[in-house]
Order: sequence, then structure tokens, then C-alpha cells
Amino acid sequence: MKNIPVALLCSSLLILLFTYTAISKLTDYANFIRFIDESSPIHKGADTIGWLLPVTELVVVLLLFFERTRRAGLYASLLLLVLFTLYLLYMVLFVADLPCSCGGVISKMSWQQHVWFNLFFIGLTMLGLYAIRRQQQVAKDIQY
Repeated sequence: MKNIPVALLCSSLLILLFTYTAISKLTDYANFIRFIDESSPIHKGADTIGWLLPVTELVVVLLLFFERTRRAGLYASLLLLVLFTLYLLYMVLFVADLPCSCGGVISKMSWQQHVWFNLFFIGLTMLGLYAIRRQQQVAKDIQY
């Protein structure tokens, strides 16, 4: 079996995640907007967030796809995941009625499980960034 670079594996899993979530939001756009509007502290920007978030996720997918932009994609992934995890924590701690607009497998998770799910992907993203840094260090050492 061929050895798959760690950064590529991490990026591939993130590509699957962000593609899935972006497509879910876009295919059920009305429900996604309604969810933001009804249950979120950011409801005033529901229309803007409704299109900006899936477009941003797809841009991150493109960054992760190409080796040249993978590092930027991993940093963007980390930012999105941390922000969304903070949002989830806010909702769990301060909002009494917690509806879910998630689709597919993710809709079967509780909000707390979703936090753990995100923490896993944050760790995966950090592993990918570490792998790229390590790879660059090894390449630099070989040059000297």
C-alpha cells in the first residue's frame, strides 16, 4: 500500500466535511436561513450568513485541494471550525431550545456530540498543519 502523506489525508477528510456541509446548506437553503433567523444570536445577518458560509466552505475546499494552497486551506479550516465550535458552545450553554438544521448523519448527533465532532476536526486540522511544517523542515534540512 502506498504511503499517503498525513497533510493530504487530513485535507481530504476536511474536503469531504466542508463539501458535505456546504451542499447541505445550499440544497436546503430555506431551512438553513429559517434556523439562523429563529434560533441564533446572529439572526439579523441570516440572509448574508446563509450564502456567505457555504461559499466560504467551498472556497476552503478549493484551497485544501491544491498542494500549493493547502496550508492556507488548513488555516482557514481551523478558523471556521474554531468559530463554529464557539458558536455551538454558546448555543449549548445559553440557549434553552436547541433546534437543528443539520442534514444526513450529522443531524443524528446531539449538540454536545457535535462539539466533540468539531473538536476532532480541529485536532485533525492541527495535525495537518504540523505535518506540513514537519515536511518543510525535512526538505530544508535536506538542502543543507
